[in-house]
Amino acid sequence: MLRRRPRDAAPVVAALGGLAVVIGVLLPWYTSNLAEPFTPETTTGWEATRIAQAALGLGAIVILSAAASIVVRRGGDLVDAAIETALGWIMLVASTAAALLISYRLVWLPPPEEFLSRQAGIYVALAGAVMAAMASVGEIASRDVAAPRRSSSHGDMGDPAADPPRAPDPPA
Repeated sequence: MLRRRPRDAAPVVAALGGLAVVIGVLLPWYTSNLAEPFTPETTTGWEATRIAQAALGLGAIVILSAAASIVVRRGGDLVDAAIETALGWIMLVASTAAALLISYRLVWLPPPEEFLSRQAGIYVALAGAVMAAMASVGEIASRDVAAPRRSSSHGDMGDPAADPPRAPDPPA
């Protein structure tokens, strides 16, 4: 049975969070609070505001950088660890920016705000952005812990047991 290391899950979770942002933007964000004879009408995030459109773009960036991180990780030792760390930072910045934009529209509704109420789509998008941000933090932290330490010509300076034996100093 193939067993994955726990740090391999972070880009997958980030990609799922990015997908939740994209799906959430396409779901209804607002509905009108009008009584009969008017009909309540829902509006998706995409239709309601440019902020939601920017959040969709940021969600797509999270998905693409998470997919690139998975592909790079499959490359093994051939790929520099700095590339994986950079992809983790890209995921973190994009998902945090999406969470901030969505939170803005959650708190301050677009005009006419007195006639609108929030729908499930805005909450799905916000949950996905937060999930992607948390997974990105995990990706960055796992890269810092898993990155191999450089050794000098005298062995690993952090581990005295790894130092090669040295000849005793000659008497003075």
